[in-house]
Amino acid sequence: MKRILFTHMLLLMLLSATMTGHAQVTIGSGEKPNKGALLDLKQTNNEISSTKGVILPRVQLTDLNNLFPMFESDDNGGYKNAVKADEDKLHTGMIVFNTASSVLLPEGVYIWDGSKWTKGAEEALAKLHLSESRFDLPSGKDARTLTAQELVINWMDGASPTYNAAAASGFTAVPFTGNPLTPATLTTSPTTISLLPDAMTDTDVTAANPWKTKETELSFLYTDTDEDGNSKEKIKTVTINQTNFALKAKDRLRNAQITYTAATSGNFNVQGNASWKAEITGMESAATFTVAAEGGKTLTDGTTNTTNVPYTTNAGNRYDYANVTFKDAETPKRFEDVTVSMVNCVTGNDPSIEEWARRAGFTDDEIAAVTNADAGSSAIKPINLIQLHRDQDDNLFLSGDFGNAGRWMLHNVRALNYSSKAPHSQGRTLTYSYATTYNVAQWGYPNASQTLFDNNPRVGLVYNWDAATGGKGGANGQATINDGENITTTPTPVQGICPDGWHLPSEYEWTQLDQEITTNTNLYSGTADIGGTITIGSNTRGTHAKGMKAPCSAPTSATVPNGYSNTISISSRPGMNLLLTGYYTNNSTYEYGSWTMFWTPNSGGDTTTSYYRQFKYTNEHVERVLYFRHLLLPLRCKKNE
Repeated sequence: MKRILFTHMLLLMLLSATMTGHAQVTIGSGEKPNKGALLDLKQTNNEISSTKGVILPRVQLTDLNNLFPMFESDDNGGYKNAVKADEDKLHTGMIVFNTASSVLLPEGVYIWDGSKWTKGAEEALAKLHLSESRFDLPSGKDARTLTAQELVINWMDGASPTYNAAAASGFTAVPFTGNPLTPATLTTSPTTISLLPDAMTDTDVTAANPWKTKETELSFLYTDTDEDGNSKEKIKTVTINQTNFALKAKDRLRNAQITYTAATSGNFNVQGNASWKAEITGMESAATFTVAAEGGKTLTDGTTNTTNVPYTTNAGNRYDYANVTFKDAETPKRFEDVTVSMVNCVTGNDPSIEEWARRAGFTDDEIAAVTNADAGSSAIKPINLIQLHRDQDDNLFLSGDFGNAGRWMLHNVRALNYSSKAPHSQGRTLTYSYATTYNVAQWGYPNASQTLFDNNPRVGLVYNWDAATGGKGGANGQATINDGENITTTPTPVQGICPDGWHLPSEYEWTQLDQEITTNTNLYSGTADIGGTITIGSNTRGTHAKGMKAPCSAPTSATVPNGYSNTISISSRPGMNLLLTGYYTNNSTYEYGSWTMFWTPNSGGDTTTSYYRQFKYTNEHVERVLYFRHLLLPLRCKKNE
């Protein structure tokens, strides 16, 4: 109400002043205006006449020598519907606050002098103008794209400024060895210096301390004139900061995991140098996080901020879970999302395949629309990159993207028929049997238990080598084959029991998967990145098995697998989730809950053995084993490229 009344009074006073032609006006009080003032803004007649100020019109000036945006350009050097020379003269003395900062028109108060805009206050006297006083450049190791930024230097009459670059106190200098700062000498105003630093290295940014900061100061020396007209040397400084932004939750940069089997409570730390926001991104659980919606601080001095996050769990069902994802609070994104998962690993049965699909973000309609393993597959979900398919028996299965290693099944094969497009090469059909044979395409149940399979279909079935490869061993199943990865890394793909568009991954493709998970362990599991190179042909390799094994024991088993693979959820990339379902030989089942092995289609040069990959609950390494083809083992398939 007061604002409306004040506006009406102001309009009335201005109108009155216009009509009388010579009236004086006071705004802000009932006091008389000073005699020499047409408009007097004051609250009192004291020497300090007000506690308030004047807010000037905020405009975006676009041209030093034109009254834009007050008038529109006629595209011929003048104004639309106005005479430029007349309007320029009539508007002399107009004052505005410019909000559109540019090299020639930096933000601030401007006065129109009849021909151009002049900067108000002391800055109008400055001989040197820098487009920015600070640059925050990407590290080349975080989520930002490393691109060049521009510093524009503009100076008025007189000698050109000079500059030098030096490390800021307490920091190492930002390196520009790949793209040196040029020109070294400033000769023409304005001049642009492109700022494209070298990317930080693995030595700068480590898993233990990923918050590296480097900083350089560019000091510009120039000559200005003081109030008495004397020349004086001055310095203006531009700060160039290069910080790697990262966030750790439970000491992990991508995924962290908390497993439980009973009601419990605890806490974990979130540490980083960037502001974040927290989102509960999955919930099939009685577990809860106590976390603020936002937290953290943006720090560019090599230090970090830490927040403690409490959690509680209640006893529930196997594979109940709760996920909280910490995301960047600013744009563009500076660090990768970090997800902490709480997973219930109580002994019991797993969710159904359809339930796993729902947890991955698929609706029942999307699940029903899947018709095969190739063109009839679902769309790929964002974030987790999971896709749905059906095999030749109409069994639903999920697949995950494993980077350079391609797309793999996320649970074990359970088909009982070959694709009509790829029948067994010897005309054999699958036979339920645990006998020790080489020329029968045999299948069986893990732990010899149909009940186990019916209640937990993702454990899949077990197959001998003849069944898995569709008869690669020939009529008697004992053909001599020598195509292990130490001989060739590109053997002919074998579809075998896999669905159309998929194949039984070769030895070398398993090694590619080993390498992908070794390099990016924390992307697919709750284990920190391991790093290193897998040696082709080695029989014991890496320490990444823990990043491939499921976090919970095999269904109904109580043996802890010592695995940390990401489970299937909407908020993170899944891991391989290998279940330790044992093996079958000589009419007996062995090591259920303790070991698992997966056939490859490759052999080592004799008639009765082939290679498989082996995982044990006691081992962090993966084993490459050459053993008898009559073993019944689980399978995973890989999508054709």
